[in-house]
Amino acid sequence: MSYETWLLETTLTTFQRTCAALAEPRVDDIPRALRMMTPLADALEGFALGCAIAHVATSVRRWSGETAGREALRRLRRHVRSAARSEPDEVAATLPAELAARMHRRLVYMPVAAFVAEAGDAVSPVATHDDILELRLAAEIETGWEHYRAVLAGELLPTDSPLWNAWGRKIRGAKDAEARAHILCVA
Repeated sequence: MSYETWLLETTLTTFQRTCAALAEPRVDDIPRALRMMTPLADALEGFALGCAIAHVATSVRRWSGETAGREALRRLRRHVRSAARSEPDEVAATLPAELAARMHRRLVYMPVAAFVAEAGDAVSPVATHDDILELRLAAEIETGWEHYRAVLAGELLPTDSPLWNAWGRKIRGAKDAEARAHILCVA
C-alpha cells in the first residue's frame, strides 16, 4: 500500500471507528445541535489536516534529518485550506453518525498525495508502520466530542488545550485570528 493511500485510509478509518463509539447526547433541539456540529467539524478537519502534514514532515525528519523535516513542514503548510465545504441537506440517524459522515465528506479529498509528493524521496519508506496518527486523531475526536456534548448541555469544559480553547472562543462568538490559527494549525 502506498504511503498516501495509507495516510488517507488511516485518517478516514479512525474517524469512522471513533465516531461509532461516541455516546449519543441528549438533545431537545436537533437543528441547534447540527449547527453546533459545524464548528466541531471545522476544528477536527483542521486537526486532521495538521496531523497528516505533521506525519509526513516527521517521516521526512526521521528518514532524511532535521533540516529536511523542517523544510518539508514549511512547504506542506501551504496545503492547509481555511474554508470548509458546505454540508448537504441529508442528516444521519444519530449525531455521532452525522459527525462521521461530515468528516468523511470533508477528508475524503484531503490532498495527501500532494503532501507526499511535496516531501519527495525524503519520506521514510516505513512511515506506514506508525500508529501515532491514529492514536492522536482518536484522542482528539473523543475530546472534541466531550466539549461538543458539554456545549449542547449549556456548558463549556475547562481545558488547557489550545485547540479546544480556540474552539470555545469560536463557540462563544469570538472572531479573533488567533482562534482560527490554532484550529487550523494545532497539530
